[in-house]
Amino acid sequence: MNTRRLTSLALLLSISLIIFIVEAQLPSLTPIPGVKLGLANIITVYAIFILSPLDTLIILLCRIFLGSIFSGNMSILLYSLSGGILCYLAMIISKKFLSLENIWICSIIGAIAHNIGQ
Repeated sequence: MNTRRLTSLALLLSISLIIFIVEAQLPSLTPIPGVKLGLANIITVYAIFILSPLDTLIILLCRIFLGSIFSGNMSILLYSLSGGILCYLAMIISKKFLSLENIWICSIIGAIAHNIGQ
């Protein structure tokens, strides 16, 4: 692994973790517990289109694992992992049919898949 790739992965992971932690501090928008906007997924969508699928998976899994540790709630790990993996697979498949101009459609598909996975 070269230094440039490692630095890119570390920066994207740190940005997604910061977004995840800040979002966890925001009050819930709905009375349903655990419902969040999923803003940290923006980094995953970006990585899907810019990096390789393996690099994106590394960022996703590290964010889910470290986010559950930092939040202190290990049940987040189970829900985020199941939703995140299905979201990742749906976005990888949809990327083959979408261009960079339609990245927002990939995000919507990923959000729907994440909800189904949870």
